[in-house]
Amino acid sequence: YLWVSFQNKLVSRRFEKDRLISQLQLQSIKNQLDPHFTYNALNAVGSLIYKGEKDLAYQYLRGLTDLLRMVSSDASQVTWTLGEELEFVNRYLEIEKLRFKEKFDYSVKVDEDELKENEVPKMSVLTFVENAIKHGLRHKDYNRQLEVQVTGLNTGIRIFIRDNGIGRAAAEKYRDHNAGQGIRMMKQYFRQFNEATGRKAHFRVKDLFEYDLKPSGTLVEITIL
Repeated sequence: YLWVSFQNKLVSRRFEKDRLISQLQLQSIKNQLDPHFTYNALNAVGSLIYKGEKDLAYQYLRGLTDLLRMVSSDASQVTWTLGEELEFVNRYLEIEKLRFKEKFDYSVKVDEDELKENEVPKMSVLTFVENAIKHGLRHKDYNRQLEVQVTGLNTGIRIFIRDNGIGRAAAEKYRDHNAGQGIRMMKQYFRQFNEATGRKAHFRVKDLFEYDLKPSGTLVEITIL
C-alpha cells in the first residue's frame, strides 16, 4: 500500500509539473499576442493621422483604449469564456467599422447562448479576425464582409471566421518579412492550450473560390472539444 501510494504521488507530482510548464508556455505565447494586437492598433491610428483624419483617429483611439484596458486587466489570464472573447471581438469590429466607414460590414452569431460558457484561449478568435482584416479585406476597395459563426458539437464548439477578401494568394504580395508568423504562433498557442487544459483544440484555414475559381475570401474553422 505504501509503495503504491508513493508511486501515485510521484505520478501526480510529475503530472502537476508538466501542467505547470504547459501553463507557463501558454502564458508566454499569450504575452506575445498582446503587444502584437497593440502594434496593429497603433498602426491603424497612425494611418488615419497620416491621411489627415484626426477626428476619426481620436474616436478610434478612444475605442482602442477600452480594448487595451480589457487586455491588461488580468495579464495572467490566458483563457476566458467564449462569451468574453466574442464581446472583445464585437467591440474590436465596431472600431474597424468606424475606420472603414460604409465599406465594411460584419456579423457575429452564436447558435445557442449556452455555448458562450465554453473556455477558449484568450484572443484566439480575435487574432484570426485581425488577420482577415489585415490580409484579406484591407486590400479590397468595396463590399468588405466578415462573419463569425459559432455552432455546437456533441462535446464542444466550432467557430467559423469567414471573409470575402482578396484571398491568401493575392495577399502574398502585400506581406512583410513576418508573413506566416501569426499562424505558427497560433498553432503553438493551441497546442499549449491542449496540454494545459486537457482539451482538444485545433484550427484549419481554407481558401474560398467562386464558380469560375476566382478567389472569394478565406475561411478559418476553429474546433474546441
